[in-house]
Amino acid sequence: MRIVRIAIRAMTTGKKFWLAAVGAVLLMASPVSVKANNGVPDTGGRFPAVGAYYVFAKIGSQIDFVGENCTGSLIAPNLLMTAAHCTFYDTNRRLEFPGYQIEEWVTFDVFATDNDFNCFLRDIQYPGANDLICDASSRNFPTYLETTPGFSNVTHPGYARVGEKGNGELILKEPYLGNATDFGFVFLKNPVANITPLPLAPLGFLDNKQDLMGTPLVEVGYGMNETKLRPSEPTGTGGPTTTTGPTGIKQIAQVGTIQGIHNNSILPTQDSSHDGDVVCYGDSGSPLFLVENGTVVNAVLGVLSGWGNWCMGQHDPFSRVDVPEVMDFIDCVRGAANPGAACECGLEGALGLCG
Repeated sequence: MRIVRIAIRAMTTGKKFWLAAVGAVLLMASPVSVKANNGVPDTGGRFPAVGAYYVFAKIGSQIDFVGENCTGSLIAPNLLMTAAHCTFYDTNRRLEFPGYQIEEWVTFDVFATDNDFNCFLRDIQYPGANDLICDASSRNFPTYLETTPGFSNVTHPGYARVGEKGNGELILKEPYLGNATDFGFVFLKNPVANITPLPLAPLGFLDNKQDLMGTPLVEVGYGMNETKLRPSEPTGTGGPTTTTGPTGIKQIAQVGTIQGIHNNSILPTQDSSHDGDVVCYGDSGSPLFLVENGTVVNAVLGVLSGWGNWCMGQHDPFSRVDVPEVMDFIDCVRGAANPGAACECGLEGALGLCG
């Protein structure tokens, strides 16, 4: 399904969400506007442990990226669990560009847009932030928590294949996300005292659970809302589309029911053609929850990996938490004495990037 992989972070939206470029022309009536909802804001505080992390990255003195990176779940007082393709981007940039520098902040507030982050960086007089645009008339004042000094990410060690160029330089090859072990972590500098970490589905929870087909699912993330013009052919920039809201708002999305349970992934139905909630840019790494008898089960089933068709809701996969290779990685990271030791559990340790 995914013919061409595109890093949305390099596009005008600036968000890392891997998508499929599908070349088929839809021979149907003229396009109509269909809203691809990303859910409703969590103003009632139902999911306090779901957060987003924000990045200021430079290559030398040149800004590489500023804004919301991905969504994540607090699973220990100082650990935000997210997708490997989110953390991997920065790991790969460090290999590509020796002058690559990154600093990150995490927020659990409901409203925390990129404009808010720009204003925050200007408020603290962060080096290089003076030229960022801050619209004071539309800003919120979220709390941004510092991550560990230096490089604060760790990526599942099996996410990327490590190879060498002819000159001996390392090269990393990413997998097809539908088959990926797509988990990563961001380390917080200080434990979060006022938020209870989320529990995880136990090992093997989804094994042989075909009886769960049709069970409702809920995703919580900071991705954007879009109005899609359907039917229409996708374009290289994710359109034709009209953005109806920014990233940086924690939203609860009813993403349909369980359509498939595979060895390492779980697929929701999602149906934006009927105004159903779908995931979009900025939702990568967001947690998935089961709904039983109308109540959300308070345990993370998986994190959003993604490879759908331009936020239209194409059964985007969530990587399962309850499989051995993921649980072993989580146990290693949570059991480490400090972030430096936890970093050695991941791909960064194998690449010698934890120092």
